[in-house]
Amino acid sequence: MKFNGGNAPAIGRAIYNDKIRPTLGPEHKGKVVVIDVKSGDYEIDRSDLAADLRLRKRRPNAFTWAERVGYPAVYRMGSRYRPRSQHRDQGAGYRKRGRRAGTMAHRIRGVHQRRVAPV
Repeated sequence: MKFNGGNAPAIGRAIYNDKIRPTLGPEHKGKVVVIDVKSGDYEIDRSDLAADLRLRKRRPNAFTWAERVGYPAVYRMGSRYRPRSQHRDQGAGYRKRGRRAGTMAHRIRGVHQRRVAPV
């Protein structure tokens, strides 16, 4: 596959799946692989920034793609669903009552209900 900016993700995934992934073991799980899609050169580190900086020392004009070993994506946005039984505060103390209890919607509604004197 010939490189251009638009097909960098496809090339990066292909390099990772074909060349790099078979060489990785369970000790690499969770680490980030930063790949130069132009040359196929790569670096592995816990930190994506550290891996990228090491790769750019060798290849200053690298066009990089990153993959996290053992996961479908490098980063996760938002939160994940956990059943109630897996929350930190299990049992009766899970829901706290009192003045400060409530959802963010209650707090927002409280802010919007306050009247501001006209200037």
